[in-house]
Amino acid sequence: MKRLLLFLLLTLPVAVAAQNSAGPVQPKDLAAPRSPGFQLIDLSPTNIEAPTTPKALVLGILQTFDGSTGWPQSYSMETSPYWWVKSGDHNAYKYLGLKTTKLPSGALKVTGQDIFSGLKFASVSASFTSKDMLPDTASTTQKVFSAGVRANIIRWYRAKHFDRLNKAVNDWASQPPPAKLVLATAGKTGDELKQAITKYWEENPDQLAANIADLMTEKPLISWDIAGAYATYGVGDSTWKTGRAGVWTTVASYIPLNPSDKKPTTNYLDVLVNARYMYDGYALSPKSGLVKSNNIDVGGKVAFEFNQFSIGYEFMYRHYFLDEIDEQYRNVGVISYKIRDGLYINGAFGKNFGDKHSIVSLFGINWGLGSGKASLGE
Repeated sequence: MKRLLLFLLLTLPVAVAAQNSAGPVQPKDLAAPRSPGFQLIDLSPTNIEAPTTPKALVLGILQTFDGSTGWPQSYSMETSPYWWVKSGDHNAYKYLGLKTTKLPSGALKVTGQDIFSGLKFASVSASFTSKDMLPDTASTTQKVFSAGVRANIIRWYRAKHFDRLNKAVNDWASQPPPAKLVLATAGKTGDELKQAITKYWEENPDQLAANIADLMTEKPLISWDIAGAYATYGVGDSTWKTGRAGVWTTVASYIPLNPSDKKPTTNYLDVLVNARYMYDGYALSPKSGLVKSNNIDVGGKVAFEFNQFSIGYEFMYRHYFLDEIDEQYRNVGVISYKIRDGLYINGAFGKNFGDKHSIVSLFGINWGLGSGKASLGE
């Protein structure tokens, strides 16, 4: 019996390793971002969204406290096709944004970080609300449907983070198959072997993979994304017209408040700068009433992140191309709390664009579903 066990331990690791026997990396703290459609119509708790890696599917509910009562009237959905195009595991190196080269031995060597790796997580979204979007004297509400897109263009990490991640990935990829895994897969081939490996790691989590997942929660030093949305208003029983359309970009920097070489950073000072070009089909002119106009929004946001809690301040300035429309401002305090992985509550209070009586008072819930997993892949 001892000879048989020794034979298995010496010969089967090669077959098991060929099936990517390292435990899969389960990403943590993937984001549940706010809908671009709500940001376009100034209904989101924050108009300046930090670039993130989204969950596979994000559902949102938003309630305003502007005198309205009853059930929330604002709903959103956002999804990243990356998680749906390919089922099962995703290549860990590509997922993490690590450039690699294949050595003569067949092993992969990490050569650098791919700053454009966030592009693959581009997302599409849709949102609906029932709200008075026409700045006139009438107090009627309109049904508003919005569609949006969002993509991270660049994310650049600190050299120390890259070095730690590179080491963690190398340790994870080069680890020999555990003896229990070798025995659990003895005599199995093909799909049966893959299923046995999957079952083993579900029952015996890989600590090296968990270390990588922890490092993945760290934020980049610099991140840049772009987004766009289109909103159509139901201004009558059967009449739908373009309400707003816009594109915007955000550059974010995350400054660590608790840097450590032994554990991932969890506290940050976030500094974001945003610029938006927008068409507004129902802008209010003091001289002409409702008019069509283009405008430019510029602003910034400063926030403190402490593990699950975030609090910040957002300022935006709006300039209309029509001289007869006055400049407008948005000043909002924003809070966010992560109840658990993928479930966030958000709130905002302050002054919105418009006259001095235009108040922001919002409460929202964002729920992210699914995250996928990453393995050594092919």
